[in-house]
Amino acid sequence: MAGNEKYISIVSGGGRGVLPGLLRGALSGMSALYRAGIGGRNFMYSRGLLNSVALPAPVISVGNLTVGGTGKTPLVEYIAGHLIASGKKVVILSRGYKARRKGTVRRNDEAAVLAENLPGVPHIQDRNRVLAGLRAIKEHNPDCILLDDGFQYRKLRRDLDIIVIDATNPFGHGRTLPRGLLREPTASLKRAGVVVISKADEVSQKETAETEDAVSKFVPVERIFRAVHRPRNIYTLDGGKEVGLESLRGRRVFAFCGIGSPGSFRRGLESLGCEIAGFRAFPDHHRYDGRSLDALREEAARSGADVLITTQKDAVKLAGADLGRTLYALRIAFEFVGGEDRFLDILDSAL
Repeated sequence: MAGNEKYISIVSGGGRGVLPGLLRGALSGMSALYRAGIGGRNFMYSRGLLNSVALPAPVISVGNLTVGGTGKTPLVEYIAGHLIASGKKVVILSRGYKARRKGTVRRNDEAAVLAENLPGVPHIQDRNRVLAGLRAIKEHNPDCILLDDGFQYRKLRRDLDIIVIDATNPFGHGRTLPRGLLREPTASLKRAGVVVISKADEVSQKETAETEDAVSKFVPVERIFRAVHRPRNIYTLDGGKEVGLESLRGRRVFAFCGIGSPGSFRRGLESLGCEIAGFRAFPDHHRYDGRSLDALREEAARSGADVLITTQKDAVKLAGADLGRTLYALRIAFEFVGGEDRFLDILDSAL
């Protein structure tokens, strides 16, 4: 995690001195090249020099403008749940970033979470989402395809592009990779049909309004929404027994995670009234080996905590792990802050 923290400190302008300044200068030069490449690619798609493939089923893309944890997966789950409740057959497509094989199944952390929360919903992971989409049509004949993390994947035509923006860092320090965290310039928002500002409860109303104002330069205000991630329930990994959220109130907790936005996990726990006795953040998609588990066991013991908890995204990789005590996981839910019916109307009209 230390390397990632140093990088964020540099790109955010927090690192002072000659060396961070030189690194920012070098990163700025690399960003210019990256931005030129992205701009050229988008120009060719906009002029028809590169073509997108249309599938014989509606495609809804949920993506983002920055790297890191914006909260796409909970929104994909929310949309899939709505469509299934409406009687639609859904297939999810994704790249499968950092997917690992377990037995005959190859999937990444996000796919494992969706499999737990959306049992029976097919999820095809392939770098070539066009081939994955054609396979989905052939094998499942879906009414709708959900493309997870698809905004930059322009080879596949979509009927609605939904962008998720993290309210705590909406525009990735205002610069494209690697000088900042933007995957594309903010002007690319003009391709979006809907923008959802997630984690709206983790910043002030003024900050959220400023983000909405910036987004409204590219997207009509009636298509900009606010959302939050609420703790849904807590469960044990040894059997999946659910316990009430209120059970954490007043308890001393040692928490750990390997997600893109560890601060959001910590704030979610604090909202439940517990005391954070210790907290360990690993890099996103961290693989828990024996060394990691030994370190967690020791840190949890030193903290004096009486509860050990992680995220659902981490829990899917920790079945059978021995941490010396019962391990709990926090499952979250996606909720709109007003405008839910309007969002669903836009979604349904794309089908």
